[in-house]
Amino acid sequence: MAAKDTRPVNLDLTKFSFPITAIASIMHRICAVISWVGLGFALYVAQRVQSSPEGASMVRTADGR
Repeated sequence: MAAKDTRPVNLDLTKFSFPITAIASIMHRICAVISWVGLGFALYVAQRVQSSPEGASMVRTADGR
C-alpha cells in the first residue's frame, strides 16, 4: 500500500517571505524580458522606417502626428 502523500496540493506563495536577493533576481529577469521585447519592437520599427517611405509614413501615422 502506498504511503499517504503529505505534500501541499495548492502552494500559496503569499505565505512565504522571500529574501531581498530573490526578489531582486526575479525583477532582474522580468526587466530583461521587457527589454528584449522592447528592443525587438524598436528594431522592427527602425526596419520599417528605413525600408521605404510608406513604412515611414505608417509609423508616423501610428504615432498620431
